[in-house]
Amino acid sequence: MLKVLFVILFYLRIAIPLPADNYEVVGTELPPLMYTEDGNPEGFYMDLLWEMLTELKNIDIRIQFYPAPRMFMVLTESENTFSLGIARNEKREQLYKWVGPIYPRIFALYSLRSNTDISIVQLKDAGSFRIGVGRGYAAVDDLLNAGVPRENIEELTSEIQSLKMLIAGRIDLVVMNDVMLAHALNKEGYMWNDVKQVMILNDDYNFWFAFNKSIDDSIIQKFQLALDQLKKDGRYDTIVEKYFQ
Repeated sequence: MLKVLFVILFYLRIAIPLPADNYEVVGTELPPLMYTEDGNPEGFYMDLLWEMLTELKNIDIRIQFYPAPRMFMVLTESENTFSLGIARNEKREQLYKWVGPIYPRIFALYSLRSNTDISIVQLKDAGSFRIGVGRGYAAVDDLLNAGVPRENIEELTSEIQSLKMLIAGRIDLVVMNDVMLAHALNKEGYMWNDVKQVMILNDDYNFWFAFNKSIDDSIIQKFQLALDQLKKDGRYDTIVEKYFQ
């Protein structure tokens, strides 16, 4: 009887799910990479994370969006917290643990494909064109240092404003990340093929998931393996392609 009871308890123990590990995921408004819509988290990073979670067991997440400075403070100070994609660079390298890379951080000059008058070999060649750049972007300094006249640089408040000015012919070039430009094109009723990349300004870094340093390395490895599996079986490429239709 005792042996039978032990066997029953053994199988009951197997049937009971293990308690889930709980994590807070933090993000900020940066469409289409990460943003909220009707209170729900959306974007490329979320699509990728949801798919990764299908590969992981006993992982529960709670997602919070903050202004960027608050997001970094929570990520750095709160245990069991990780972020949606952020640029991994020398300044941040030792602050977090990392899973990725999840997407290239490439900023480039783009023109309308129909504009055949633009030819740029070196960045200084851009000096004769009108260029739209997001306000506060480091690309402003890159252009100035290359000899582009200040009066030819238009600092703009959003990707949509930049695109509208490009289409209207008020500027000749925009500096933007490819997926952000694709998103702006889609919102304005245009296609990715309506623009062309003229020159890459910066491709030194990639976006990664950043984890609070308190999180055990075994968890980091599980997330990394889940991402690697998505890249291996093609699901990653399918998610990326969704943003360039």
